[in-house]
Amino acid sequence: MGHDTRKTQRSRILALLIAARGEWVGLPDILEVRISQFGARLYELRHHLRLNIENRTESVDGVRYSWYRLKPKTQENLFSAHELKRVERSPEYPD
Repeated sequence: MGHDTRKTQRSRILALLIAARGEWVGLPDILEVRISQFGARLYELRHHLRLNIENRTESVDGVRYSWYRLKPKTQENLFSAHELKRVERSPEYPD
């Protein structure tokens, strides 16, 4: 997978999380925007860009459900397109 594809996928995940404004986003919603290797993309957002993305899981009748949310660095810091642009411009990922 090329660098541009990874960057685009990170941007799509981040756009979903920003649009949720701190609310939980279900894994089916992430997969609906055609993210392959979503775990790797979340890892990159968390560890390379240092975004605070939480994960919650629940097991119901043996089926595991997952949700994710982006936490602002402070309560006053609401999400904006700035975070998305930061992902798109990030030089931290090799080709």
